[in-house]
Amino acid sequence: MRQSFFVTEPIMHLLAGLFITAGYGYLAVQSNSAPAGILLSEYLLGYWCIAFIIGCYWFWLRHNDISLNFTFVFLWAILFRVIGIWGAPMLEDDFHRYLLDGCVFISSGTPYGTAPSSLFLANTLSPTCNVPLNWVN
Repeated sequence: MRQSFFVTEPIMHLLAGLFITAGYGYLAVQSNSAPAGILLSEYLLGYWCIAFIIGCYWFWLRHNDISLNFTFVFLWAILFRVIGIWGAPMLEDDFHRYLLDGCVFISSGTPYGTAPSSLFLANTLSPTCNVPLNWVN
């Protein structure tokens, strides 16, 4: 009689967490590795692999009628946040918007009356303030 491959519940939780952590860590390291950051294809491939692992893990949990406990989720969430500290903010441009709002505040007194799109055509900002304007999307 052939034995089937059997993985216990704690080992499966650990394996899923380690694979997801490895993928997320890879994305964090790659986002800082090149001057231009990670390529879009690597980024998408990494996130699709992570999504596939999460999907398989979710299917395994539902198929075996297993629920996650709070401690497991909490510890892995802390680890993911620690890994995220080393990742570059690739899709984040808020700091440029904050700089632009500061320049608009200095020149007009309030940043709330002017949309950034209107600043592209009106050359009312100083050359120093045009730098963050170029990075706001």
